[in-house]
Amino acid sequence: MPRKLIRWVSASCFVLALSACGPAETQEQTPSTVDEVEQSIGSTPSCTSSTTVVGFIQSKTDWAAACGNCATVAGGGFGLPGTYYERCCQQPRSGDGPTTCGSWKLIKPVCSACSPL
Repeated sequence: MPRKLIRWVSASCFVLALSACGPAETQEQTPSTVDEVEQSIGSTPSCTSSTTVVGFIQSKTDWAAACGNCATVAGGGFGLPGTYYERCCQQPRSGDGPTTCGSWKLIKPVCSACSPL
């Protein structure tokens, strides 16, 4: 009987050690919002400020007219496809003068969930 008890305790400790270490492979994080699945393409433009100007990032998303196939991290899906862009803008600190912006830079495709009819 003591031999069976030792095996049982050993097996229990082994299982406990494995479960304490977590999953064997890394799990993909879910996006911060359920409605949007993203695939990274570009990086945010560098936008600097100085003593005379304030730099800031402006963004926009262009959405398709209808639901369809979307590019996603998992390789594909169905939803409302879109494209997310960013650009750097600069505004004079004094508030006098126009705000100037650079060209739009492609950051990533996005996919929003389609609302059922």
